Amino acid sequence: MMNRNAPRTLYRYLFRELVTIFGMSLLALSLLFLVVLGIQAVQGGYSLRIILPWMLESLSYSFYFTAPLSLLVASTLGYGRFVADSEYTAAIASGLSPLHIAMPMLVLSAGLCAIGLATQGTVLPRAHYKQRNITRYLVKQLEHIGDSKKGKLQIDKRDGMVYWDEIKDGHLLRGVHIEKKIPLGTFSANSDSEPLEVDEDNLDPDFPIPPTFLNADKAVLEVDSNAEAINLTLYGVAVTVPNPDRGYLFRQSGMTKHHEVYHLVKLEVQFPINEKSKREGDWTNHELRERIHDQRKKVVFFKEEVARLESLRKPAGGDGEPSAEEVQYQKAVESLAYHERRVTKAQSQIWFRVALALSLFTFGFIGFPISITFRHNHKMVPFFIGVMLIVAVFYPLLLLGEALVKSQGLPAMWCMLSGNLVLLAVGAFLSAKLVTR
Repeated sequence: MMNRNAPRTLYRYLFRELVTIFGMSLLALSLLFLVVLGIQAVQGGYSLRIILPWMLESLSYSFYFTAPLSLLVASTLGYGRFVADSEYTAAIASGLSPLHIAMPMLVLSAGLCAIGLATQGTVLPRAHYKQRNITRYLVKQLEHIGDSKKGKLQIDKRDGMVYWDEIKDGHLLRGVHIEKKIPLGTFSANSDSEPLEVDEDNLDPDFPIPPTFLNADKAVLEVDSNAEAINLTLYGVAVTVPNPDRGYLFRQSGMTKHHEVYHLVKLEVQFPINEKSKREGDWTNHELRERIHDQRKKVVFFKEEVARLESLRKPAGGDGEPSAEEVQYQKAVESLAYHERRVTKAQSQIWFRVALALSLFTFGFIGFPISITFRHNHKMVPFFIGVMLIVAVFYPLLLLGEALVKSQGLPAMWCMLSGNLVLLAVGAFLSAKLVTR
């Protein structure tokens, strides 16, 4: 007769085994992610001291991809060893159902999936925004930071640059010169001079703000990942502030005739490393739904506008030039297509996140029937079968679904979830065969 405590003992045994493998796999993939970033940084000449904080920040974004794979590893290796050691045969011979054996993995994957679904609309977009700023915007700013002699650092897309004569250890700069169009104000801290008062209300709006020049004997560079900014602490500073009130030398370029110089012992300058404009992947689900609502209103408006202008279209004149009504009609058609694309992009982004969250359950669920169905004395066989199935089915269908939504306007939910649905169907089919065997 089977011991009533046997399922509980089996649950604890398998759950502990699965959690251990999942944790070790997640740690290994995270370390691999950091190593790859570190190698890229070193090859690019960046200082690890500077980029280490944002490398750690990037882990939160990578978890949405590494955690599902870690669950697949835990499921296939854990149950693969369970089968290879004949423990599965002993459990079935004791009267246990395959569903009992699968329960620990289902509980673990369902719990992680719930966390993924709860955070995919809030945590994931913020992590994506920060990771994108780091890998695209910050790296471009630090592309010359490893030079041992003269170098430069772009601090603004159009009107900000830091130059230096020498850099040491990737963060200590000497002979620093900064050109930045800083809003006119006061540089009076630690200064022997009277502050410069500028009447900004009377500045000519047709001409740019004149650049402010800062020269320093040395500077210490640090990256503040929390504030998403590059901090420069300048020592021995001379600040040259233009005075537009006393006349321009070249108005179009913003160059003035007169300047005021302030000498400072120390000055801290901070430059943002984030890109101000956000994309669909950076918006939370709440923001995306608000934009979908707004864009749908515009779609309705331009549909009505297209229908109205279509009845007013006139053929081209004798010179071949389109009529004014035809031009308005074409513009309305283009605007309609643009706002429809915005709707589909936002919808695909929401369901893309749902697909990633559901993969936490899908990858763990399918590992069990694969391990039992393709029994083998070597526990790595189910692992490789599972990996090949994920690579050949889930990710191609996810990318294909995204392309179909954006290009053909197909329903976002079914296209983006197709990979999960196919894997769940395969897993359900294999599990049903195990139960009825």
